[in-house]
Amino acid sequence: AFSKGIFSDLKIEEACSAFEYFKYEMIKNKVDFFLTSATSASRESVNGALLSKNIFERTGIRFRIIDGRKESQLINLALAGKYEHKNESDVLVDLGGGSLEINIREKGNVFYQDSLKLGTVRLLVESNFNEDKMVEIVDKRLIRIEKFLTKQKFIKKFSYYLTPGGNAEDLVDIAERFFNFKARKKENMVELPLDLLKEILNLIKPVQPNLRAYRFNIRIDRADVIYQAGYIFKKIGEYANVDKMHIPRANLTDGILYDLI
Repeated sequence: AFSKGIFSDLKIEEACSAFEYFKYEMIKNKVDFFLTSATSASRESVNGALLSKNIFERTGIRFRIIDGRKESQLINLALAGKYEHKNESDVLVDLGGGSLEINIREKGNVFYQDSLKLGTVRLLVESNFNEDKMVEIVDKRLIRIEKFLTKQKFIKKFSYYLTPGGNAEDLVDIAERFFNFKARKKENMVELPLDLLKEILNLIKPVQPNLRAYRFNIRIDRADVIYQAGYIFKKIGEYANVDKMHIPRANLTDGILYDLI
């Protein structure tokens, strides 16, 4: 999807087989209601609708292809029950495989929202797995976020810098195991100082991506994306002039569940 803008016949077949398995599991476990959402890969592929059609014909499962705005709404929905933000100002960054969604909020009201083609898997594809090239791509695509955050005059100091998701959680885990960091939990969130994040990135960078899973005891599919994720978090945090990240235990999946309810 990210390199050619189209799903191959093989990928469509593999996806249909996966959904047949999901359907089997739902029947076996007597699931009454379900909701599926497809994000950047499906909305950018010219045959994303064909994938949806084939899956529906073979399984009866209809999935919606959502845009960046809907993705942001679902993340906000996931956070609503865990994080009280009505009287606070914050930067919310949701980093996925294909895109980055950013919300800047003041007292619960979104006054800036953006969706960038800056996902971790997309970076792998576009850079041909070259992390120095990834850094160049990130710096270039964050320019408009940098301009907004450094020039906006509405908020002098952000109360929270929210970075939900598995990459941020694994960065905290590395901090605890390799830097003797005692994570401070506050309002269903964990705090990670930006200065420590920089040290973590310096620790990760020299290790070959295919060895990081073993060196840092993280999932293989996380090992090749965790560095670029951390770098993105660091850059946006610097633009926002914050000194720490706040990692809530909520993600897009939670938002989809709340949406279903």
